[in-house]
Amino acid sequence: MTFIYFVTNSAWNPNTWAILCGILAVFLIVVLLTIYFIFRRLHIDLTILRTVFQEQKRPSHPATLTISDIPPGSETADLPQVPASAAKTKKQHTLLIIEDHLEIRLYLKLIFSNEYNLLMAENGEEGFKKACEGVPDLIITDIIMPVMDGFKCCQLIKENLTTCHIPVILLTALTSETDIMKGIELGADDYIQKPFNPNILRTKVGTFIKYYKISQLIHTQIIAN
Repeated sequence: MTFIYFVTNSAWNPNTWAILCGILAVFLIVVLLTIYFIFRRLHIDLTILRTVFQEQKRPSHPATLTISDIPPGSETADLPQVPASAAKTKKQHTLLIIEDHLEIRLYLKLIFSNEYNLLMAENGEEGFKKACEGVPDLIITDIIMPVMDGFKCCQLIKENLTTCHIPVILLTALTSETDIMKGIELGADDYIQKPFNPNILRTKVGTFIKYYKISQLIHTQIIAN
């Protein structure tokens, strides 16, 4: 502020001080918003990590700690492993997880890797491509992502004849009613807010998968006709 004061070359000018006060107000608003978003992201991350630790301590779900589709030395190198015998359960269904946030992506792998085959994508464009190629049984996608967001990805999935029958769950930190209604209007089958309860998410996925064969049969008949 001192620098700006001397540059203006005015000993005391109400207009100058008004400008300086305006600049200071804008600066403070930017700082406060930055702090807010940092703490919000930190809160989400800490909640996810705390839930991960709780999941790991549960003796009734020891197999959920195995991530079989990731090679050693990759992004899960520091995650705990369970004996290979615990992961030999036959997987009949495939999930596509679209998430750009590394920690959440790993956490979703921890939750579902023992029950389902997993396809992973880091943005909506990559996710839509994998959905068309792999035709998974269910898709879980974030909304705020680079390249292509989850809203656009959901729209493309529901408008494509090959993928329109696939259930889509939007998993996001966006909590406004406008965002929820937009997701539903674009064809999303469910909208879950972060931080989420892993048991509720697991139950919803299982319920959608349970009725997937019926919708798949109907979809096949429609294409055949």
